[in-house]
Amino acid sequence: MTWNRYGEAETSLGEDWPRAFAHELGHYLLYLDDNYYGFDEQGQFVSVRTCSGAMGNPYNSDKDAGYDEFHLTADWLPTCADTSSNRMTGRSDWQTVVKFYPWMHAPETAFYGPTRQQLDITYVTIHPPEANQFDVLPLETPIFSLLRAEGGRYAATNQARAVLFQYVQGGEHLTDLGGVKLDTVHARGARPGDRLCVFDAPVNRAGCKQLDASANRELSLSTFEGWRPDVLVTPVNSVTVQITVSLPTAGALAPGLQVQARLYPTGQSAAPAITLERQSDALFSGVFNLPDSAPDAAIHVWVDESEPRREVLTNYSMGGNPYAPKDDSKPAPKDDSKPAPKDDLKPAPVTSSDGNVVLHGQGLVFTKGEFYILQTVSNLPSPDPWTTTIGQGYRLAASPKAPSLTGTTLQVYYLRREVPDGEEDFLRLYYHDGQKWIPLPSTRSTSGVAPYVVAPVQGPGLYALMTSIDVLLNGPGWNLISYPVNATRTVTEALSSIDGYYTTIYGYNLNDPDPWDVYDVSAPAWANDLSVLEFGKGYWLNATADITLWLKGSGAQAALVKAVETGIPLVPPATFYGELVGQPEGARLAAWVDGVLCGQTQGRLVDRKVVYALKVFADDGAAHAGCGAAGRMLHFTLNGIHLTGAVEWNNLQLHPQDIVTDLDTVIFLPFIYR
Repeated sequence: MTWNRYGEAETSLGEDWPRAFAHELGHYLLYLDDNYYGFDEQGQFVSVRTCSGAMGNPYNSDKDAGYDEFHLTADWLPTCADTSSNRMTGRSDWQTVVKFYPWMHAPETAFYGPTRQQLDITYVTIHPPEANQFDVLPLETPIFSLLRAEGGRYAATNQARAVLFQYVQGGEHLTDLGGVKLDTVHARGARPGDRLCVFDAPVNRAGCKQLDASANRELSLSTFEGWRPDVLVTPVNSVTVQITVSLPTAGALAPGLQVQARLYPTGQSAAPAITLERQSDALFSGVFNLPDSAPDAAIHVWVDESEPRREVLTNYSMGGNPYAPKDDSKPAPKDDSKPAPKDDLKPAPVTSSDGNVVLHGQGLVFTKGEFYILQTVSNLPSPDPWTTTIGQGYRLAASPKAPSLTGTTLQVYYLRREVPDGEEDFLRLYYHDGQKWIPLPSTRSTSGVAPYVVAPVQGPGLYALMTSIDVLLNGPGWNLISYPVNATRTVTEALSSIDGYYTTIYGYNLNDPDPWDVYDVSAPAWANDLSVLEFGKGYWLNATADITLWLKGSGAQAALVKAVETGIPLVPPATFYGELVGQPEGARLAAWVDGVLCGQTQGRLVDRKVVYALKVFADDGAAHAGCGAAGRMLHFTLNGIHLTGAVEWNNLQLHPQDIVTDLDTVIFLPFIYR
């Protein structure tokens, strides 16, 4: 067995897997709760780092700090006061062990158990599976390469997932293989006759393959235009589950085609497939009536057509008390005679089916038929262009009369390999309010068994982890920033998150004869010569208000680079632009401050007009000492002839100004200030 704290099953980190296994045995055999998280006095979910012991962070191997043993009662408070264990039971680890195993004796001082098995009592006998148990044996090398249907290798997004549909002992089961690693799927347990599928919803790609014993280990993924269904799961209770499938556009499915669905309860055989009723050209619905409770399940939806066919998968998990009230007129479901679980005592009333999302709350009491539900979402509303979605999106809902979600918290685990390099610090949980995505106040923790992000629940709706590099801007006024994204993007694309809140941005190329490049939102295209932002370069940006600039990362290392190290001056220039009326292409325009040349350019032909864009340097105390500064006046020359009049140097905006001439006379039109 291999396992490590980063979720990379192919590699091992020393004692990671046995420590995790021992920690889980503490839950299932000794009824212990976790000591690495809990709740503060206000009932808010918090990470706890002060309570050592085996039920704390299992990957901490500091024996001297007591992480190899259960926490002693004498040292339980105050170090463990906020832990889930203490908030739930008020007991220390050893007090809980003794409560359920009264013949045990809790140690009063540090006690370290044996590091090896003292008695010869463990015997392991390996029984290979009989051929008829699964009909056929698993593939020896179940590793598949992903291809594009149109040709070439395919690299999946971080939201792609792989599943196996398998017939086991007379019933069909679904095995979730988890995420896809670039262009490879490791289909553990796959056998000839199984059906392997990869769903990559963000890019509308999917592919399935009926497996056989041949050496072909390739899976082709097709693109299905118009097939991005929103699958809404609305359980009535644990045995009655409603499903609605909405297509993004009406008429995306021909009238004669049917949409079918099948529910796969976790650990059980699938329910019979149902045909969804067509409510409209873009809406289909149906109801699963199950013989047994299915509080946790996957639902497979597909179009009844030839391969490659359109299909999608979603999972849901109910928590609370979802069991159906007894109906004396009908035979009771098998679980109805069982006592309802005491979920009202649990601080985590619902966990997603993949275990990546946990809802925490205190004082929640559920009567029969009341529950929360977490569902994976295959078709998230389009995220903002400056964000990158990490992992799956989730829909949180509550049954009628369920306890209010006010004061609850969502804890979302993530895999570090799914986060673009250099962007983990910028992870946040986002909530969709029906119109737009809203970043929530989020806390990230890497001190527990796996890294996670925590944020307050805003109510029923969609939640997703996203990352976006943030740069705080002060306004109104200039901000010297560096561009920290390891990708070249157009100015408008890079600054799309602050549309309407900036006017001008300058770049500087130290070795260029005309080093200043500018983009201004109000200037014509020919006056703007800054077209892209580049990684590591410094820029002057004029913001109109205090605002946060959100930047989409690149997936590569996006280390911040100090702008001053690129040689960018401390003050941007002033820019003038307009038409040189009556002048030929190549006419030379220059700007002077008290006899110091501070900028020059040549006229160029644009749309049959000779135009110019002139940057006038600021006083930098070095190469451009004596140039522009507040209150200093500028004089201009055209082809060496001084123009009459003067203007004040001002770099807070771009200045449109035509210069009108005739054959013998040059007239400079002054600026007018209100």
